[in-house]
Amino acid sequence: MRMINKIDKITIILSVFNGGEYLKFAIESILKQTFSSFEFIIINNASTDDTKNTIKKYELLDKRIRVINLLNKLTYAEGRSKGIDNCKTEWFALMDADDVSKLERLKKQVKYLEKFNN
Repeated sequence: MRMINKIDKITIILSVFNGGEYLKFAIESILKQTFSSFEFIIINNASTDDTKNTIKKYELLDKRIRVINLLNKLTYAEGRSKGIDNCKTEWFALMDADDVSKLERLKKQVKYLEKFNN
């Protein structure tokens, strides 16, 4: 009989440089997920626009958000790697600053992982 590993928590990693007008929609789409047991790491990749203020607003509203503010801009991959290095969970999902996730995104991804992870 196959054992199903229950996934209790997952990390969302979003690295952003000058997220501008789209960032709030990306953040809100994660905070509204039907699977709500997650940590949300947002890497501010040395943005020069209002990104830092937008992130701070949401960080104050939701304790699941952890922010990493970079002083020097990294490549896109390096920014994501900072988030991966700071994960406190076994599993993570990636998010772009201009993405909007459907409400059941994480629930479906976790269900898939539980089904096929052994």
